[in-house]
Amino acid sequence: MWPLEAQPIEGATDPTYQLKYRIYQDQPQVRVTGTWPDGTKRTRFSEPITKVLPGDLGTHKATVTGTPGVGNRLTIHVDGTWPQGTWFDYEFVTADGKTVKPGQFIDLAPEHMGKTLIGRARAYADGYNTGSFDAAPVTVAKGTIPNVDDLGFNNIPTYGFPWNPSSTPWIRGGPPITSG
Repeated sequence: MWPLEAQPIEGATDPTYQLKYRIYQDQPQVRVTGTWPDGTKRTRFSEPITKVLPGDLGTHKATVTGTPGVGNRLTIHVDGTWPQGTWFDYEFVTADGKTVKPGQFIDLAPEHMGKTLIGRARAYADGYNTGSFDAAPVTVAKGTIPNVDDLGFNNIPTYGFPWNPSSTPWIRGGPPITSG
Protein backbone atom coordinates (compact mmCIF):
# COMPACT_ATOMS: atom_id res chain seq x y z
CA MET A 1 0.00 0.00 0.00
CA TRP A 2 1.10 3.55 -0.68
CA PRO A 3 0.21 5.91 2.18
CA LEU A 4 0.36 9.67 2.09
CA GLU A 5 0.64 11.41 5.46
CA ALA A 6 -0.16 8.04 7.11
CA GLN A 7 -3.42 7.68 5.12
CA PRO A 8 -3.74 5.12 2.32
CA ILE A 9 -3.91 6.50 -1.21
CA GLU A 10 -7.13 5.17 -2.70
CA GLY A 11 -6.44 2.45 -5.30
CA ALA A 12 -2.69 2.40 -4.64
CA THR A 13 -2.26 -1.25 -3.63
CA ASP A 14 0.04 -2.64 -6.34
CA PRO A 15 3.84 -2.83 -6.09
CA THR A 16 3.99 0.13 -8.44
CA TYR A 17 1.96 3.33 -8.37
CA GLN A 18 1.60 5.99 -11.05
CA LEU A 19 1.60 9.38 -9.38
CA LYS A 20 -1.44 11.61 -9.75
CA TYR A 21 -1.48 15.40 -9.81
CA ARG A 22 -3.27 15.54 -6.45
CA ILE A 23 -0.10 14.50 -4.63
CA TYR A 24 2.07 17.02 -6.43
CA GLN A 25 4.70 18.36 -4.01
CA ASP A 26 3.70 15.84 -1.30
CA GLN A 27 5.98 13.13 0.04
CA PRO A 28 4.38 9.68 -0.28
CA GLN A 29 5.75 6.59 1.46
CA VAL A 30 5.60 2.87 0.86
CA ARG A 31 3.99 0.69 3.52
CA VAL A 32 4.72 -3.04 3.39
CA THR A 33 2.88 -5.56 5.56
CA GLY A 34 4.19 -9.11 5.67
CA THR A 35 4.35 -12.24 7.76
CA TRP A 36 7.61 -13.20 9.43
CA PRO A 37 8.78 -16.83 9.61
CA ASP A 38 7.43 -17.05 13.18
CA GLY A 39 3.93 -16.15 11.88
CA THR A 40 3.73 -12.60 13.21
CA LYS A 41 2.52 -9.85 10.90
CA ARG A 42 4.67 -6.78 10.71
CA THR A 43 4.32 -3.46 8.92
CA ARG A 44 7.16 -1.23 7.84
CA PHE A 45 7.12 2.26 6.27
CA SER A 46 9.72 3.58 3.91
CA GLU A 47 11.29 6.96 4.31
CA PRO A 48 9.24 9.58 2.47
CA ILE A 49 9.95 9.68 -1.22
CA THR A 50 11.47 12.92 -2.48
CA LYS A 51 8.84 15.50 -3.27
CA VAL A 52 6.75 14.65 -6.28
CA LEU A 53 7.73 16.94 -9.14
CA PRO A 54 5.24 18.35 -11.63
CA GLY A 55 4.47 16.30 -14.71
CA ASP A 56 5.09 17.25 -18.32
CA LEU A 57 2.14 17.93 -20.62
CA GLY A 58 4.00 16.32 -23.50
CA THR A 59 4.72 17.34 -27.04
CA HIS A 60 1.86 18.92 -28.94
CA LYS A 61 1.60 20.84 -32.19
CA ALA A 62 0.09 24.30 -32.49
CA THR A 63 -1.23 25.40 -35.88
CA VAL A 64 -2.70 28.60 -37.27
CA THR A 65 -5.59 28.28 -39.71
CA GLY A 66 -6.92 30.95 -42.04
CA THR A 67 -5.44 32.95 -44.90
CA PRO A 68 -2.78 35.39 -43.67
CA GLY A 69 -4.04 38.42 -45.57
CA VAL A 70 -5.55 41.74 -44.48
CA GLY A 71 -9.31 41.34 -43.92
CA ASN A 72 -9.07 37.67 -42.93
CA ARG A 73 -9.15 35.89 -39.57
CA LEU A 74 -6.41 33.62 -38.21
CA THR A 75 -7.16 31.08 -35.46
CA ILE A 76 -4.78 29.09 -33.20
CA HIS A 77 -5.42 25.37 -32.59
CA VAL A 78 -3.50 22.82 -30.48
CA ASP A 79 -3.74 19.09 -31.13
CA GLY A 80 -3.57 16.22 -28.68
CA THR A 81 -5.08 14.64 -25.62
CA TRP A 82 -4.92 16.54 -22.34
CA PRO A 83 -5.37 15.72 -18.65
CA GLN A 84 -8.85 16.43 -17.34
CA GLY A 85 -9.21 20.06 -16.28
CA THR A 86 -6.55 21.45 -18.66
CA TRP A 87 -7.11 25.08 -19.64
CA PHE A 88 -5.45 27.22 -22.29
CA ASP A 89 -4.56 30.76 -23.18
CA TYR A 90 -3.57 32.02 -26.60
CA GLU A 91 -1.84 34.99 -28.18
CA PHE A 92 -0.36 36.15 -31.44
CA VAL A 93 3.22 37.41 -31.08
CA THR A 94 5.94 38.83 -33.31
CA ALA A 95 9.16 36.92 -33.94
CA ASP A 96 10.80 38.78 -31.02
CA GLY A 97 7.98 37.70 -28.66
CA LYS A 98 6.00 40.96 -28.45
CA THR A 99 2.28 40.43 -28.08
CA VAL A 100 0.25 41.64 -31.07
CA LYS A 101 -3.10 40.38 -29.78
CA PRO A 102 -4.08 38.13 -26.89
CA GLY A 103 -6.73 35.55 -27.71
CA GLN A 104 -7.27 32.54 -29.92
CA PHE A 105 -8.00 34.53 -33.08
CA ILE A 106 -6.98 37.75 -34.78
CA ASP A 107 -8.80 39.72 -37.46
CA LEU A 108 -6.04 41.01 -39.71
CA ALA A 109 -6.01 44.76 -40.35
CA PRO A 110 -3.78 46.97 -42.53
CA GLU A 111 -1.38 47.58 -39.61
CA HIS A 112 -0.58 43.83 -39.59
CA MET A 113 0.47 43.80 -43.28
CA GLY A 114 4.05 42.66 -43.73
CA LYS A 115 4.40 41.46 -40.12
CA THR A 116 5.34 37.91 -39.30
CA LEU A 117 3.04 36.51 -36.62
CA ILE A 118 3.36 33.39 -34.47
CA GLY A 119 0.35 31.76 -32.85
CA ARG A 120 1.27 30.75 -29.29
CA ALA A 121 -0.80 28.50 -27.03
CA ARG A 122 -0.12 27.78 -23.36
CA ALA A 123 -1.66 24.85 -21.53
CA TYR A 124 -2.16 24.63 -17.76
CA ALA A 125 -3.14 21.63 -15.64
CA ASP A 126 -2.93 21.00 -11.91
CA GLY A 127 0.25 19.08 -11.11
CA TYR A 128 1.91 19.75 -14.47
CA ASN A 129 4.45 22.24 -15.76
CA THR A 130 2.94 24.85 -18.04
CA GLY A 131 3.21 23.78 -21.68
CA SER A 132 3.95 26.37 -24.37
CA PHE A 133 3.42 25.55 -28.03
CA ASP A 134 4.22 27.83 -31.00
CA ALA A 135 2.78 27.47 -34.49
CA ALA A 136 4.86 28.05 -37.60
CA PRO A 137 5.24 31.77 -38.36
CA VAL A 138 2.98 33.36 -40.99
CA THR A 139 3.55 36.65 -42.79
CA VAL A 140 0.51 38.84 -43.33
CA ALA A 141 -0.01 39.80 -46.99
CA LYS A 142 -2.16 42.44 -48.63
CA GLY A 143 -5.84 41.61 -48.67
CA THR A 144 -7.78 41.11 -51.84
CA ILE A 145 -10.55 43.47 -52.90
CA PRO A 146 -13.72 41.47 -53.53
CA ASN A 147 -15.52 41.67 -56.83
CA VAL A 148 -18.24 44.35 -56.49
CA ASP A 149 -20.83 41.90 -57.85
CA ASP A 150 -20.09 39.62 -54.86
CA LEU A 151 -20.94 42.35 -52.34
CA GLY A 152 -24.72 42.25 -52.91
CA PHE A 153 -25.16 45.85 -54.08
CA ASN A 154 -26.88 44.93 -57.35
CA ASN A 155 -30.43 45.21 -55.95
CA ILE A 156 -30.32 48.66 -54.35
CA PRO A 157 -33.67 50.50 -54.71
CA THR A 158 -33.55 53.70 -56.81
CA TYR A 159 -36.66 55.33 -55.27
CA GLY A 160 -38.28 55.97 -58.63
CA PHE A 161 -35.38 57.52 -60.49
CA PRO A 162 -31.99 56.26 -61.63
CA TRP A 163 -28.92 57.97 -60.19
CA ASN A 164 -26.33 59.15 -62.62
CA PRO A 165 -23.31 60.61 -60.78
CA SER A 166 -22.12 62.51 -63.86
CA SER A 167 -25.35 64.54 -64.08
CA THR A 168 -26.11 65.08 -60.38
CA PRO A 169 -25.10 68.43 -58.88
CA TRP A 170 -23.38 68.27 -55.50
CA ILE A 171 -24.25 70.84 -52.87
CA ARG A 172 -21.83 72.06 -50.22
CA GLY A 173 -23.62 74.94 -48.53
CA GLY A 174 -23.30 77.17 -51.58
CA PRO A 175 -23.99 76.95 -55.27
CA PRO A 176 -24.18 73.43 -56.74
CA ILE A 177 -20.94 71.74 -57.76
CA THR A 178 -21.36 69.92 -61.01
CA SER A 179 -19.28 67.08 -62.23
CA GLY A 180 -17.17 67.18 -65.34
